[in-house]
Amino acid sequence: MRSARALRRPWCAIALVVLAACGGEDGGGEGGRAVVTPDVAPQATGTNDAADRAPGANARTDAESAGSGADRPDVLLISLDTLRADALSCYGNPRDTTPFIDALAARGVRFSNCYAPSPHTAPSHMSLFTGLLPLAHGIPNASTSSTSTSNLNEGIPTLGSVFSDAGWRVVMVGGRGQLRPAMGIALGSDFHHFKSTTFLDGLEVFDEVVATEDPNEPLFAFFHTYEPHAPYLPPREFDGHVFRGRYTDPDAKGLFASRYRALIDDPNAAEKAGVFLDVKGPLAEDEAEYLRGLYEENVAYTDHLLGRLFELWARHRDIERTLIVLVSDHGEQLGERNGALGHRSGVWQELASVPLIVTGPGVEPRVVDDPVGLTSVPATLLELVGLPPLPVAQPSLLPLMGPSPSDLGVPAFTQDAFGRKRSFSAAIAGLQTIVFEREEQRRAEHFDLARDPSGRTRFEDVPPEAVALRKRLAARMLADRAFAQELPPSVRAMGDDDDLQKRLAELGYTGGDGEDDR
Repeated sequence: MRSARALRRPWCAIALVVLAACGGEDGGGEGGRAVVTPDVAPQATGTNDAADRAPGANARTDAESAGSGADRPDVLLISLDTLRADALSCYGNPRDTTPFIDALAARGVRFSNCYAPSPHTAPSHMSLFTGLLPLAHGIPNASTSSTSTSNLNEGIPTLGSVFSDAGWRVVMVGGRGQLRPAMGIALGSDFHHFKSTTFLDGLEVFDEVVATEDPNEPLFAFFHTYEPHAPYLPPREFDGHVFRGRYTDPDAKGLFASRYRALIDDPNAAEKAGVFLDVKGPLAEDEAEYLRGLYEENVAYTDHLLGRLFELWARHRDIERTLIVLVSDHGEQLGERNGALGHRSGVWQELASVPLIVTGPGVEPRVVDDPVGLTSVPATLLELVGLPPLPVAQPSLLPLMGPSPSDLGVPAFTQDAFGRKRSFSAAIAGLQTIVFEREEQRRAEHFDLARDPSGRTRFEDVPPEAVALRKRLAARMLADRAFAQELPPSVRAMGDDDDLQKRLAELGYTGGDGEDDR
C-alpha cells in the first residue's frame, strides 16, 4: 500500500487574490482585495496506488523550517458524516448518546456553536481543507444527473498539501461517494483511499496504513466515515452493547421500523440510503419520533466505533502528542421543518449546526460559545503546529481558545450555493442569523436564536446588529464570487465511471442540485 514519494514537478508562481473578510458594519472591508503571491504555486506529488491515488498538489511555503520532527505533533482530523450537533449528549441531548465524544470534549475545547459551510458533503469538506466558502472554491456535490465534475483550482493550497510540504506524512481514508480524490481533497497525500462503505471497512484500511507509518515522522491523518448517514441501521448488539432498541421500540410496526428490518441483514444495506428516507408528505408524530430515536441509536453506535478508532491510533502513535479535531460536514433534518428529511437543501439550524472539538498538546479544556465556522479549522490547525496560515482561509480560532478569549470579529458563514432551483447563504453573529435566498438577495430572513434557539421562527423586526450582519453577508458573497472568477475550478466530463454513478445513486444523490440531493 505504500511507496516512496515521487519527484514533484514545479509549477509557475501565480498570484492569489485574497478577499479580506474583515470590515465594519458597512461591509465594505469584506469586498476589499489584496494580492498575495506565494513563492511557488501548488505542485504535484507522487502516488502509490494507481487505483487510489490522484495527481496531488502542494503549495510551497517557508513551512519546511517550522521545527524538527521531534517537536511536531501528529494531527488526526476526523469527520463523521451527517452528525447534527444536538444529537450529542455533550451538546445538550438529554440521552446519553455519545459518552466517548463527551470524554474527548472534556479534555479539549468544544465549540458549542459551530456551523458547517454547506449542507452537502463535497463542498463542506473542500471548505474544511481550504478555509474557503463553497462560493469561492466552487466544488459542488456530484449527482447521477451530472454530466461533469468540478475539481479544485490547482493554485489553491489545502491542508494536505501544506502539511506535506512542511514534512508531515499525509494519509487519508474515507467513504466512497462524494469525496472524490480528483476534486482536490487528496492533494499532498502520500496515501489515500476513498472507497469504504462502512466505518469498519474504513477502520481496517486505516489500521493497515497507520501501522506502516514511521512513528518518528510526524503524521497528518484524515479519517471520514458515512456513519451516521442514512440508512440508520444501528445493530441490535455490538461488542456486547445494545444499540437498536435504546431509544425506539424494537417491535414497532411503522414505516421506518419496516425499512430497518428489511435492510438490517442486507450486506449492501449501507448503499441504500436513497430509498430509506424517501417519504411523500410530512411524517406522523409517532413516525418522526421513531426516526429521531433510530438516528440517535446510530449516533450512539458511531460513538462506540470511534472508541475503536482511538484504540487503533494509540497502538501505533503517541496519542498524548496528537492534535485531534472532530467535526461533521453537516447535520440532518428529521422532519422538524415541513416534514423535510435528510439534507437536501437549506442553511437551517438542524443542517448547519455541527460539532467541533479540538484537543491535544497545548489545548486547555474550555467551552467556546461564540459562533464559528469549519472554515477556520485550517488556520487553527496550522497555528497550533507553528505553520504559516493558508493565504486565503478564514481566521484561526486560537484567540477564542486561550484563557482571555478575544472576539474574532468575523461572522460564521454557511452556503447552500449550487442549487438550480433554490440556493441560500447565511451569516451568524452572536444570536442573530440572516439568510439570503439566492445570490440576488431577493429575500432576506431574520432569525433570532435568543428568542427561538431552534432557528425556525422568522422575525419581522430587524435590530441594527442584524442589519449590519446582512451587509456583511452581501459583501462576503460578492467577495467569494470574485475569488472564484480569479481561481475557478476545472470542469471535467463525468465519463463512464459506473462505480461512482452507482454509489451516488445508492446514497440518494439523484438530482442535479442540492434541492434533490441527500
